[in-house]
Amino acid sequence: MLFFVIAVASFFKANAQGLVIACKDGTERNVQLESIQNLIFANGNLLVKRTGGLTETINLTSIMKLYFNPLSTGINESTLTENTSKISVYPNPAGNYIYFQNIQDNTAPVNIYRIDGSIALQAQISSAGKFLDISQLKYGIYLIKVNNQVLKLIKR
Repeated sequence: MLFFVIAVASFFKANAQGLVIACKDGTERNVQLESIQNLIFANGNLLVKRTGGLTETINLTSIMKLYFNPLSTGINESTLTENTSKISVYPNPAGNYIYFQNIQDNTAPVNIYRIDGSIALQAQISSAGKFLDISQLKYGIYLIKVNNQVLKLIKR
């Protein structure tokens, strides 16, 4: 599964103008954010429900990646110094636990958000115990914010 969702525009206050759906056949669909009522992943399809009542159905197997354009997460990459390693999470897709790599601080707050921007889980992880129980999360795509970094997570 090659989904890459970098930001939820309303949560991260990004200056995104549209959602880009890049397909495996090389085509891209641009959907203006103000025309989207909601996005639903169901039955192997992405349903793009628009505010005017129109629903576009796209088969997930034809999608290579999803991203917001222009791409902006509100995180200034220049604030990451050469001494700071980027945090990673594994396994991904995940079952009931995820593990974090490169946690520098003694403890770090972790916020996990649903794709609609609502909070799904808040926790603290430490550099000593770098795992997190996510068994209460439903299957789907989530965004994890930890130490000013945003990571994607697929829960299966």
